Amino acid sequence: MKRATHKGTGHLVALKVYDKKNLKDIDSSTALRREIYTLAVLGHKNIMCLHEVIDTRTNVYLVMELCEGKSLYHLIKKTNE
Repeated sequence: MKRATHKGTGHLVALKVYDKKNLKDIDSSTALRREIYTLAVLGHKNIMCLHEVIDTRTNVYLVMELCEGKSLYHLIKKTNE
């Protein structure tokens, strides 16, 4: 994930980049399509929002809501200690 500024709105967003070289096998491309579909369909305050998908010749970019703070992994690890 990368932090970026959305040119249209000026808001800070999270940018997830997939290199198409890594999406050549059916499992990888299916997983990406499933992720996009799931994020697009679900609308809940506890799930990050998918703003748009940008598909270029070499990459697929997911422009998502920026969730700052510690990762979910760190929160789960802290809870289990």
